[in-house]
Amino acid sequence: MEQAKQVRGLAGGAKDAARARVGGVRRRVPGATRLENAVLALPAVAALIFFGMWRLLDRREEAAARRQIEHTASQAALRLQDYIGARLLVVESLAREASAGLLADEESFVMHAATLQAQLGGLLAINRIDAGGRIEWVSPREPNLRAIGKNVFEHPDAAPAAQRAKAEEQPAVTQPLVLFQGVKGFASYFPVHGAYGAYDGFVNGVFDAAALVQAALHDRLLEDYSVDVRDAGMNVFTTPGYDDAAPAIATHAVRVMDRSWQIAVRPSAATWERLRPRRQDLWLALLEGGCLVAGVLVWSWRRARVVRRRLESELRRANKMEALGRFAGGVAHDMNNLLTAVTGNAELALTEPGLPPDAREALDEVLSVARRGAEMTRSLLAFSRSEAVVPQLFDPARQIQALLPMLRHLIRRDHEVQTELPEGLGAVRMDPTQLDQILLNLVVNAVDATPEGGRITIRVRRAPRVDRADGLVVEVEDDGVGIPAANLEAIFEPFFSTKEHKGTGLGLAQVWDCAQRAGGRVSVRSQEGKGACFLVWLPLVVVPQSGERKNA
Repeated sequence: MEQAKQVRGLAGGAKDAARARVGGVRRRVPGATRLENAVLALPAVAALIFFGMWRLLDRREEAAARRQIEHTASQAALRLQDYIGARLLVVESLAREASAGLLADEESFVMHAATLQAQLGGLLAINRIDAGGRIEWVSPREPNLRAIGKNVFEHPDAAPAAQRAKAEEQPAVTQPLVLFQGVKGFASYFPVHGAYGAYDGFVNGVFDAAALVQAALHDRLLEDYSVDVRDAGMNVFTTPGYDDAAPAIATHAVRVMDRSWQIAVRPSAATWERLRPRRQDLWLALLEGGCLVAGVLVWSWRRARVVRRRLESELRRANKMEALGRFAGGVAHDMNNLLTAVTGNAELALTEPGLPPDAREALDEVLSVARRGAEMTRSLLAFSRSEAVVPQLFDPARQIQALLPMLRHLIRRDHEVQTELPEGLGAVRMDPTQLDQILLNLVVNAVDATPEGGRITIRVRRAPRVDRADGLVVEVEDDGVGIPAANLEAIFEPFFSTKEHKGTGLGLAQVWDCAQRAGGRVSVRSQEGKGACFLVWLPLVVVPQSGERKNA
């Protein structure tokens, strides 16, 4: 009796120590984990801050570059508008002189027009058109002789502007068109009035669009920028390579008498780099690279700490299990000797004739308690590794299928057993009796967790790699009462039990021990009131099929 009290005292002390250790871990680990997560997040936060600074500076530089492009577009529009306006004034002055009767003959008209054209570039031709729309005089003569006699009212693109100028007696400009000279440009019509103010034709100014724009923007603007000039969507002039220039673009309006043009300006690639140098890219790249290196170092440090903690935890558990195993083995042997004597004497006493019924009933109770004690000693002996272990190569699905008839005797009729045991997934190397012990303990726990009946599922499946090794997972799942979150970290501790006056606290410890001896692991998923699922991961040994051996 004294020895039994010592065993119970030591077991209770071990249970209290395990709970204290688990509680201490709970108090220490979360704080440390939060600190480590914060340290791990610092490089990422710093990288985000630097990225935000980069985006802010980048946008500021881009905005400054776009303002410069807008200013350039405005300058280009003003210069082009002034350049065209000056030449239109020359044509208008000729129309006024013609209306005053000062240019009544061809010689004087051509001479005066040629003098003005020599002073101002961009004018392709200045023509005198009669009241019927026929071109009479041209300046200069030689390049434009083939235009003499053509009627502007019959030109499909020039006629609308000429008719509008005649009807409104106001100057008008054509849309972009192909001129009589064979180039793209536009024409202006200034009405001429004869005696008594009657309409008497036009003075017509003809402009080469490309020459006009290039002359107006002849300096560095066309070297640094590409331009596109349009009149109501119709192309007037486009610099070669405009579509390949930088994506930044600015547009501005150009007023050409009664029409409105749009000039779009795009910087060349070199000009865009000069306007937007992105000076911050180098130092920002260095800072972000430093953050990346720091993040990798912190992540490596944290991973090393996690691995070290896990190894330390497994070492502490293994040392404690070893110590408890040795102690349990010694106690089990002594207890087994005592129980053998008790059982033998009780059975001998039962053979006595004339034994009173009360005494026989008492002896039966003694035998029952002794047999239960013998079962406990067998569990202690198994836990202490006193039994020999003979590893073998076998398919766990087949081993479980062979064990099912015995497992069904442990399960009540109000339980439903489902199995998913596909064969051929691979083999494991361990003592088959250890897998039997794992299944027996997990199934008994599942039955106890479903006192009113329920479903128990046993399955075997392939598992992802763990520590660079393939494995099989043996799962035992129930839909019972579940495990409180407060007990999840302690359920594999020796002598820890939630079964009041029923369990020894060695079942799950034995499951953990058997899995460890086979090179595997045990984990559990559970939520209180929603059942539990125990997962036993075992290293996989792939066994080639006979056909594969022949092919090899």
